[in-house]
Order: sequence, then C-alpha cells, then structure tokens
Amino acid sequence: MTETAASPSAVLPSEKRGPNVLLIVIAFAATIAVNLAVTLFVLDHYKLLSDREIVSINAADTLMAFVASQDPTISAEELAARVKDLNATIDARIERFASERGVIVVNSAAVLAGMRDATGELLSHLEIRQ
Repeated sequence: MTETAASPSAVLPSEKRGPNVLLIVIAFAATIAVNLAVTLFVLDHYKLLSDREIVSINAADTLMAFVASQDPTISAEELAARVKDLNATIDARIERFASERGVIVVNSAAVLAGMRDATGELLSHLEIRQ
C-alpha cells in the first residue's frame, strides 16, 4: 500500500514541524496587549491621562502618504533625503500635534481595537496631501 499525503504516517511528527505559528501569533498579540495595558496603567496611575483622548496613527500610512505626495520627477536620492528629514523630525512633529490637540498618540500597530484613528488629522497637520 502506498502512502498518501493524507495518511497519518505521511505527516511529520510534531517535533519536526517547527514552532506552531498560531502559538507565536497568540504570544505576539498577548505581548502587545500586556504592553498597552501596562502603558495605560502607568499613565492613569500617575494622572497623565486626565481628560486627554488616546488616538492612534498609522505610521506606515503616514510615511507612504508622504512619499506619494512628493513630486514624481525628483530623483531617488532626493526622495531618500526628504524621507530622512521627515524621520529626523517626526517625533517632535507628532508631539506638537498631540499637544495642540490635547491627545495622547500611540502607533496603531499596538492597537487591537477601540481607538480613534487620527492618521488623517496628522497628515493635515504635517501638510501632507492625502
């Protein structure tokens, strides 16, 4: 009798399959949730939250919108220089954005659900065409 891919003897033993991807994803999600919970606890404990709303921004979308808003005729070197300048100043610009609006800004990569996305507002603040 020939073995097929569906037969039990054709399946590799669990020790040869490598790490279980589902467990890695669950562990990653749990790590993000714990980090966010600890951050919010510290902010609340030290009364840093007060009445300030927590909003998220998508850093990747912000960078992609910046690149898309650049003149398509510029050289790759010029574009790289502009992206480098943005990266050098983005933290201060986001802090100014948060201060002017009275919000706390977190990266949306750390947010699972339930937070208002302020990426569009940030792009307007940075004067980046959408």
